[in-house]
Amino acid sequence: MNYLIKTVKQRAETLRQTLSNLSEIYNNLVTQRDQATTSFSEVRLTVLTNADIDAYYQSFLTTLTTQTFTQERISRSQSWKISAEAFKNQLIPFTRQQFEQLSNLSIGEVLNQSDLIAKNTANLRLNQLYNSANLLLRIQDIDTNLNPTSQREITLWVGAKDKEQIFGLYSRFSPTLTALVAKDEQRLCVLTRSLGFPAYFLGQIEFYQDCYERTQSEQIDEDENIPDLIPEEIGSSRELKLAYEILVLAIALGLLSQHSQSDYQFKGRSLGKDREQIALALATEFTFQELYGNLQERIETFERDFIYHKLQELGTSASYFNHYEGKLLDHLLSEYNPLN
Repeated sequence: MNYLIKTVKQRAETLRQTLSNLSEIYNNLVTQRDQATTSFSEVRLTVLTNADIDAYYQSFLTTLTTQTFTQERISRSQSWKISAEAFKNQLIPFTRQQFEQLSNLSIGEVLNQSDLIAKNTANLRLNQLYNSANLLLRIQDIDTNLNPTSQREITLWVGAKDKEQIFGLYSRFSPTLTALVAKDEQRLCVLTRSLGFPAYFLGQIEFYQDCYERTQSEQIDEDENIPDLIPEEIGSSRELKLAYEILVLAIALGLLSQHSQSDYQFKGRSLGKDREQIALALATEFTFQELYGNLQERIETFERDFIYHKLQELGTSASYFNHYEGKLLDHLLSEYNPLN
């Protein structure tokens, strides 16, 4: 009996150590997962975001039975007999094998895989790519047909097997573009030129100009220094400007309701009081991308003449708009003017 008790205590201690090892492996993997981020910027976008990958992983778990690993690699009875390092060396390669097919997908395959990304989301990502590759200069607001030197050149590099498909999708945004074959099937590159210069280079000039124009409405004391306007990332104003325009359109069309305490709301969701912070969230935060897409889709359902009329009404009542917002409103009035 004493020997049996001693053996049971030893097995219990071994089991506790095994559970501790498994918990440590789990916590380490969770930490790695939380620290893993998809690299992106205004000039380097991603087709799949972290949220898309998480959503796919959750759906993947429903199709992969929990017994697969225990049947193919390590049984439950073996798991407490081997070291934590040996268990980890079996678990990680097995997991990578399950997702190996995803790492070999081309851009075109990702956009067409309905279980990876929704069709409307795929269109949104391509639209974001087009907007980021667009010019940031006011030269785009004039009639480029009257000025041959301002004609834009758009070049698209895409994998050979996806060339026709991506070319067809992207042509909806820019009917005049050149598609070239790239060696990397997992990368889609767009370069926009005007006056012979890349758009991102010209965009830096526009960015600084907008920054200084926005400070014109601010009261700066004589003893204060001019605020530092150097951006953290060159060119970050493009997507912010687009988001700000969507916000102004949504306010003009009544898509955003203003709470009694001046909070802006969309379908009962509070967005805050500061319009600039709301636009920044729409442009940069993934949690606002679905809302951003919904606003864009709703705005596209209105007739351009109706939008122009609502913008005129907003112009007569929006005395609370700052200088930059007033400039955006003037730009939208020019863009939606039926005479243009």
